[in-house]
Amino acid sequence: MDAMTAAPPDSIALEVTGADGAAISVRIRPAGGPPVLLVHGFGSSGNANWSATGWLRGLERAGITSVTVDLRGHGLSTKPHDPAAYSLPIVLTDLHLVLAALPARLGPTPQIDLVGYSMGSRLVGELVAAATGSVTGLERPAWSAGLPHIRRVVIGGYDGRAPLGSLDDEQFAEFTAALAGADGPDSPARRLATIARSGRNNDLAALAAMVRGLGSDRSVLDPGVMRVPTLAVAGDQDFITDDTLGWADGLPDGRHLWLPGRGHINAVTSSVFRAAAIAFLTDGTD
Repeated sequence: MDAMTAAPPDSIALEVTGADGAAISVRIRPAGGPPVLLVHGFGSSGNANWSATGWLRGLERAGITSVTVDLRGHGLSTKPHDPAAYSLPIVLTDLHLVLAALPARLGPTPQIDLVGYSMGSRLVGELVAAATGSVTGLERPAWSAGLPHIRRVVIGGYDGRAPLGSLDDEQFAEFTAALAGADGPDSPARRLATIARSGRNNDLAALAAMVRGLGSDRSVLDPGVMRVPTLAVAGDQDFITDDTLGWADGLPDGRHLWLPGRGHINAVTSSVFRAAAIAFLTDGTD
């Protein structure tokens, strides 16, 4: 199911075979404690979102084993150019298969914590919904008996909206024009293109396919499905996902943290965010 790849001595690199045979790049940084799966945002990667920003060092110091994944279309994972390869069920199946691969490297993994940012937060929320049986009737992969219990969750830069804003045809045309460098007024589509273009070595055709494929799902994530202790975090200057506070008010067991002076792009680099998340994950043994 997975194969070892080259990795620094302080980490384990895996290549997990995801849905439709895609290679999904995973890195584990053992620290002796229970694991946390970290899921990055659109146009980023496990390294850019979590390693370069100091999260993995902080988690290691706290004795937390980190598992980072490059979602398909990102980082070292397979980058299809077909929108059909990025449906929400397919991307979620990748993550289910990553979780299923962990015991082979970490030993028995009865429980896990989850951390997501932006698009990664929506995916994390879907994992919780599947694991707790909170959503029925949707075409989502079922939570198998061998997958771990989700203990605690950190959601960053997300307010329940549909994946990637679910651009309509006109907005997608605006996105692709901006992706090619065309100027124009500020809009959600152009902001998304800016994020795609800002990542080093991003495959823009793959990211455009993801916007089309994943964005075809117009469902929102009801905060009521988050039936585990949840910390929701957002910058007070976040104009991309600007209703995180309102969404967090509906969490069954939630708390919310504002990050003064932070927007959507730089919230994840906040040491306040990182410290609060680590404190939340290490508080108690739920």
